[in-house]
Amino acid sequence: MQEATHNKSVELAAIGWEHPAWVGCFYPHDLPPDWWLTYYANVYRAVLLPTLTWSKRKLPDVSQWYNDVPATFRFFLSVDEALVNSQCWPDVIAASLALADKLGGVVVTGEQGFAPTVREHFVSDVPLFVTASKGHPAIARSWTNNKFHCGEMGMLRYVTPPNLKVLRADIERFADNAQCDEVWLFLDSDYETLENSVTIKAFLGL
Repeated sequence: MQEATHNKSVELAAIGWEHPAWVGCFYPHDLPPDWWLTYYANVYRAVLLPTLTWSKRKLPDVSQWYNDVPATFRFFLSVDEALVNSQCWPDVIAASLALADKLGGVVVTGEQGFAPTVREHFVSDVPLFVTASKGHPAIARSWTNNKFHCGEMGMLRYVTPPNLKVLRADIERFADNAQCDEVWLFLDSDYETLENSVTIKAFLGL
């Protein structure tokens, strides 16, 4: 396998950190679940949280997340239309604001028409991403293994672990399509795949 170099800097991270299957291969067996976030944040610099994971957490929980990670750590939050239209949306917004300067961005999933509504609830310096191939004005596009140019973040989901050749091709495709020099790539996968991605990233010079 020939080594390659790129002029992009790709930061790899996971979609969620609460993965019981990671105990033993990443989290020590004797590490309490309450400490998983701090342990994760000592290795990775960000996390993308699915809507159902973070939207049901109360303000004290989210405030504790803020205190559990370093100053350079970033939380990215997924938002869908059902959440925006729910009665708990005001409480969800209040909880998200507790992340303050550690809120890295908001990812709009599903139908994209409500993205401008989401924009209204977050300060302008919080990046907002959509997963459609055609984004809204002032809203960057995220990358989901499609062939369109994107902003500074992307997602890869693997139901079964990919082989190294496929994984390398996916990571390179993201780097090639990203229009920013420093980008985030989030993986929804088993831990071995995430670990292999880190190795491939280093090999590629990303």
